[in-house]
Amino acid sequence: MTESPLQLALALMNAGRFSQAEPILRRALARAPKDTALLRTLAALLSHTARAPQAVYVLRQCVALTPADGHVLAELAQALAEGGSTKDLSEALTLADRAVALAPTSARAHLALAASLEAAGAYLRAESAYRAAVTLDPSHEMAGAKLVQLLHRTGRPELALEAAAHLARHSAHFHHATSLANISSYASSITPAARFSLHTAAASAVARVPAPPLSPLSALAPSIDRNPDRSLRVAFLSPDFVDHSVTFFLEPLLTALNRTQIEPIALFSSTGGDAVTTRLRTRFAAWHDVPEPSEAAVATLLRRERIDIAIDLAGHTAGSLLLTLRQRLCPVQISCLGYPHSTGLPSIDARLVDSSTDPTGAASLATERLIRLDPCFLCYQPPLDHSPPVAALPVAAGTPFTFGSFNMLGKLSEATKDLWARVLLGAPGSRLILKDSVLAVADARELVLSAFASRGVEPARLTLLARTPSRADHLALYNQVDLALDPTPYCGTTTTCEALLMGVPVLTLTGDCHAARVGVSLLRAVGLDSFIAATPGDYIRRAAELAASPGPLAALRPLLRNQLLASPLCDAPAHARRFEAALRALWQEWCSSYA
Repeated sequence: MTESPLQLALALMNAGRFSQAEPILRRALARAPKDTALLRTLAALLSHTARAPQAVYVLRQCVALTPADGHVLAELAQALAEGGSTKDLSEALTLADRAVALAPTSARAHLALAASLEAAGAYLRAESAYRAAVTLDPSHEMAGAKLVQLLHRTGRPELALEAAAHLARHSAHFHHATSLANISSYASSITPAARFSLHTAAASAVARVPAPPLSPLSALAPSIDRNPDRSLRVAFLSPDFVDHSVTFFLEPLLTALNRTQIEPIALFSSTGGDAVTTRLRTRFAAWHDVPEPSEAAVATLLRRERIDIAIDLAGHTAGSLLLTLRQRLCPVQISCLGYPHSTGLPSIDARLVDSSTDPTGAASLATERLIRLDPCFLCYQPPLDHSPPVAALPVAAGTPFTFGSFNMLGKLSEATKDLWARVLLGAPGSRLILKDSVLAVADARELVLSAFASRGVEPARLTLLARTPSRADHLALYNQVDLALDPTPYCGTTTTCEALLMGVPVLTLTGDCHAARVGVSLLRAVGLDSFIAATPGDYIRRAAELAASPGPLAALRPLLRNQLLASPLCDAPAHARRFEAALRALWQEWCSSYA
């Protein structure tokens, strides 16, 4: 039976091929302009491809045709909410309320109300509406995913983990298994073994996705130049070649690579881009935009480019191309830099780590071989052009001793809240500065203040800051901080480096997995072992001692920037040589296996 244009378009959209689906829908609408199914599908496509105003225009046509259809009203409300203007949000809320009144048992209507409330900053009411949608339809993927995102970004990773687990139980889509694995990195309510189990389950879900037919690598191996010493074509796969924390650590590596040994090639899986993207393009020998990354297209690209080593930089995060590497597309496939846990995929040969993040015994939490790039698996490029001068220790000027963390609220696990509350209670008169863009919203601030108040910390002791206009303004805020605090079980990375750049040492807790030990790696690389705590009690004791006697902090502050810049953490050439040696060894092993 021949597929209808609608069925064909939906199949293409489900495969991520939106640019191919759109002309099919538009041709069908030219023949049947009042077909609401076609109109709604086109609107969904436009929303998914970040064209909310066009989606609104199409959905208004639907509403005119079916004014009493609560589902259509809900879709228009959600599209308006994505627009974000005050006028649009007001109309979105009105329409969403009407949609719920017309279709009170519709998860879609409650989802539209939730999205409108969230866009308006009414996070607590939005949470209730998302939960109502999930209760009405536990398998509603968008409602469940949006609830997970809201809980996570407002500093409740354990609740986000519960919601993600609920969604994964009720939906077979592999994205929800990978989302659950990713969220588990942030929660303190799960053991390392259980977290690893979620990652292997995510890999199994990925493996069940029908794969495009490809010749096995073993059949292609005879045609590959297996010279163990030749220049290697290395592909870096990521959606984060933008102003993102990954680029702070990738760019110095790219700049320092020996191009006679490594030919770096980018696969950028995003529809966006910024000034950093433009600059990064010059750091690669070749660049490929894959905004609609179908597995077949990426696989074809990797083989056409004769890639020897494929490096995934995103793991189980949004926009990742990790799915494409579940097949053996390239002789060597590795994971590094952008994801703090095992991918769980047997097709990923190795992860680049170090002896601090992954000491002896860590292999039990990885399906990949662990390649240790000691002394640190990272290399940081400080934004010196945007770095203000380091000011004197704030407490020396008579202000209360100030702790600070500029990590995203998603890292504010229950264990972190417990730990930091005890730090504040153990240092009478001290205060804590937290910074995250979500703290511009009153409900987000209230959730944080309530969490600490329930632990005995008065709201007046917390200063909550939102986004700053520029990176220089952001870095200047460290001049208000005496000592930075690292969260657990997901340590800071860029935030830790920025604090050190501004003369502020970071107190970290030695954890029991890679994500919980990145702070250990960074501080050891800079020679700050005295700020590494072995236990929560040790962490609290060290914080109290430094707050009571801040002399060591005052002495270190003017020296720390240069100490960072002179450390292995900022030695790009040395890091690049270690990186090249690791890739060369993996390549030589592969060549030997086909000798």
